[in-house]
Amino acid sequence: FLARDLVERAWSAMTMELRNKARGLKPGEFDTPYEEMDVPTRNKLARDSDPANYDDDYFMEKLVQRTHKERSDYATGLRKWLNHFPK
Repeated sequence: FLARDLVERAWSAMTMELRNKARGLKPGEFDTPYEEMDVPTRNKLARDSDPANYDDDYFMEKLVQRTHKERSDYATGLRKWLNHFPK
């Protein structure tokens, strides 16, 4: 069984949310690939999605949301998996 580091997974998810928020995207929506954006648009996206522009409270609030909590609860996920696929 391979599992991502919990901190790296949570940070990756939050930075993806910041990028999507900067692009005005809702969960599950897609936009123009970064590589196809013009330079001014790339620069604006980089500024608007820079984690340094957000205070710790923003991230702490995100971490207690149901989605992040469930995705970081590997023990529950493993129990569910083992119920369907025993050792």
